[in-house]
Amino acid sequence: MRSAPGTTGISAPQPTYPAVYEVSLEPWSHIAAVRPLFYGESSATIVNVGDFGASTLALTDPDSNEDVPWFAPRFAGEFMLTSQGDQQQIYVAGAGTINKITGPFEPGTVLVADTPCGANSAPATCPGHPANYLGELNPWTGEITAVNLSGPAVEPQGMLFLP
Repeated sequence: MRSAPGTTGISAPQPTYPAVYEVSLEPWSHIAAVRPLFYGESSATIVNVGDFGASTLALTDPDSNEDVPWFAPRFAGEFMLTSQGDQQQIYVAGAGTINKITGPFEPGTVLVADTPCGANSAPATCPGHPANYLGELNPWTGEITAVNLSGPAVEPQGMLFLP
């Protein structure tokens, strides 16, 4: 995966900038083969309820990624990439990696790191904007609501679920 592609070259999005790399290990040669899974300007389908249609990604900030748990109400078992600055989540079927996610979560809950100051449209400094927070994503509408937490304050930048 490449975060914020083009930071050493032409600004993203660019059709030749990979958004995600796929790595396969060659057992006979012990060499990792790396190839792009898809690009920052690949074709995609918008799947928000009421907003279906063809689109080009135009990603400027591909970032965190994970596999969606099999019990999820939508996109179960798919690979998910967050493009934080673009405020988008991209789902890819058949990515091949399965992660086990556990915790005190209700089945079907989709948790995200909501980063109001991480959007491309946010100012360089964010006074007056809310701090990052743990959110619950409605996979049908794209709406995010804050998760009530107890304990120390959490201001996530990205998330990775580990066993």
